[in-house]
Parts: sequence; C-alpha cells; structure tokens
Amino acid sequence: MFKTHDIRNATLVLGLMALLGVALVFLFPGSPEQDSGYHFEMARAAWHQPEFLVKVWARPFYTTVFAIPSALGLDIARFFAVAIGVGVAWQTWRLAVDLKLDRAWIAALLLLAQPSFF
Repeated sequence: MFKTHDIRNATLVLGLMALLGVALVFLFPGSPEQDSGYHFEMARAAWHQPEFLVKVWARPFYTTVFAIPSALGLDIARFFAVAIGVGVAWQTWRLAVDLKLDRAWIAALLLLAQPSFF
C-alpha cells in the first residue's frame, strides 16, 4: 500500500514540520496575527462564560477544541496547535496516497507554503 521511500519522506516532512512548529513556539513568544490572542482569551474564558462556545465571533469549534489547552496556558495551547498542524499534514499525506498521487509526501510539504498553517 505505502511505498517505503514515500513513508520515509513523509516521516521526514512531518518531523520537519513538528520541529519547525516547536522552534516557532520558543523563538516567537508572541503571535504573527493580532486576532489570535483575543480568540485564545475567549477559549480560556469559555469555562466561565459558556456563550463563547456558541458565539459566532468566538469561533465555536476553535473555542471548544482549545478550551482545555488554553486553560493550561498559552504555550500549551501553541504546542497543541502544532500537534493539530502535524495531524493535518499526516491526513493530507494519507489523502494524497489514497488518490494515488506520485510523491504523495510533497502534498504535506506544501502545507508549509500557507502563511497561516503555523
């Protein structure tokens, strides 16, 4: 089903993405976009103000998913976001394999070209 070299390349790409994400957490304690801090605070406050779980501006899915990690702190939430990003890359690679694309591992690598991926 999976080609050996494709699995190796995909593992290298996913490892690179994880290392890059962890490095960004340590190197840039702030955030590249101004809106994310506000949404982090909404996710953290959702325990006391449950309307944030359904309020459209609070991004209900994000708030629900990040309610526990954000309660543990900003760095934990950022590491959680890196884990989600690597999981998305894994699923992207699996989809490319299912579609029988040559060099399917490149599909996961192309996620790094998106400015908002990390």
